[in-house]
Amino acid sequence: PAGWKLKEEYLPAGWLCLVCGASDNRELPPNFIKLAKDVYTPDLIAASDCMLGIITFNLFRANYQGGVEMARRDMLSGCWIPYLERAINLKPSYEGGTNGGEVFNFF
Repeated sequence: PAGWKLKEEYLPAGWLCLVCGASDNRELPPNFIKLAKDVYTPDLIAASDCMLGIITFNLFRANYQGGVEMARRDMLSGCWIPYLERAINLKPSYEGGTNGGEVFNFF
């Protein structure tokens, strides 16, 4: 939201946060790294230990224990650490295929 400021203490010690979509003039704390506007987000997600954002908590994440739902008020107030620590320790239980082209046979 406009006027919302990210703060260094929002993250556990030693963590870095890659920020997608930040405006060019937005200043970030040293543990937040602003990414180019044209970065391919799915690659970042695949290479990350954890993803944080205001997204739909869809059935895939809920059914396979691959995500942690965060209250909006905690997201906006920076109360992230308990959620991040819980998320990083998850052991997703998805047994299905992970190659979308093969699993869904789109081609």
